[in-house]
Amino acid sequence: MRVLKFGGTSMATAETRALVIARIEEERRMDPEVAVVVSAMGRAGAPYATDTLLGLVQDVGISARERDLLLTCGETIAAVTLSAELTARGLAAEALTGAQAGIRTTDEFGQAEVTAIEPARVRGVWAMGRIAVIAGFQGETARGEPTTLGRGGSDTSAVVLGAALGCPVDIYTDVPGIFTADPRVVASAAILPEVAYHEVLEMAVAGAKVIHPRAVSEALTHQVPVRVLSTFDGRGGTVIGGGRRGPALKEKAVTGIAHQNGLISLAVHADNPDPIHLVLDRLSAEGITIDMINFFGRDFYCVIEDRFRRQVETLLRELPLRWELRQPVTKVTAVGEAISEWPGVMLKITEALARADIAILQTSDSLFTISLLVEGAQGGRAVNALHDFFQLAAGSGDGPF
Repeated sequence: MRVLKFGGTSMATAETRALVIARIEEERRMDPEVAVVVSAMGRAGAPYATDTLLGLVQDVGISARERDLLLTCGETIAAVTLSAELTARGLAAEALTGAQAGIRTTDEFGQAEVTAIEPARVRGVWAMGRIAVIAGFQGETARGEPTTLGRGGSDTSAVVLGAALGCPVDIYTDVPGIFTADPRVVASAAILPEVAYHEVLEMAVAGAKVIHPRAVSEALTHQVPVRVLSTFDGRGGTVIGGGRRGPALKEKAVTGIAHQNGLISLAVHADNPDPIHLVLDRLSAEGITIDMINFFGRDFYCVIEDRFRRQVETLLRELPLRWELRQPVTKVTAVGEAISEWPGVMLKITEALARADIAILQTSDSLFTISLLVEGAQGGRAVNALHDFFQLAAGSGDGPF
């Protein structure tokens, strides 16, 4: 048994779907019980892409419930199309919505959480000798209302189905695996053959976009082995949580460097604690998430996505305090399952950036990460400096970290 998930790029054209079908045929030769989860076909501008469907109602406005009802159409169309093409190739298949596949959710339209998976219908499709082709990104409430799982929800659909069916999950994308850094920024970035759940979760949260954080969280919770690989080549990809890591990998303090652009830094200075509380209250009420939170006496620092800048400026002008926004900034994060076990990692990070003449504006850390804030114009240089120092390029050998 195995769940295969294919993204929108893979589903975009008849030519790319032919590659999808080839991957499914390869898997079917090894195991007759195959479930396929699909995203909507293509990106913005393509007739049935999620953003295209949203564009149909952007000027009129609809309820959150009806918005989800509309958005589930994209993945349903993709599932029916692929099912028909598989059947035409002699591979009997049956299309299912997320609800028909047994995905039950909360009633938070647009960002529903999966509450249960009842995959009896999927097993029934297998019993008839067919491939189950399932619309990702969607489920159904206890009252029978269609819901969507938020951006990247098809990854989550695949993982929760894998958990319920007791089988591994292959997530096919347009890249050949998870890299040690963004290969568009670091030319020497290498594909990680294996990575721990915690590491890839932290990398996803910190800006890596190959797999959605919610999907990784579900995989960690249910201990589902996940492989990330490309629809378009035959390389082995990256296994997430597939087993014990080898000694060479365990000795590395840092596994990868992630980064996030499009951020602004907020500094708030108050004469007493009350305004800081008001700032947090206002940000929360506006649905604005903050990151890299630091308090120094009555000074407060955090990072906010640049898309919220005007909202933040408006609400801060109404409060009795001094504040400043620094923009743009880049958050650079070193990730490693053993990073907290190595003394001196922060020292080495600061040395590496000092040599590159890059100033650190702010820091934060967790059990598996050390994050740094730098000027946006220096973000790419910072990622490369750390990637080089920790010798993460393919064939670079084992350094002290």
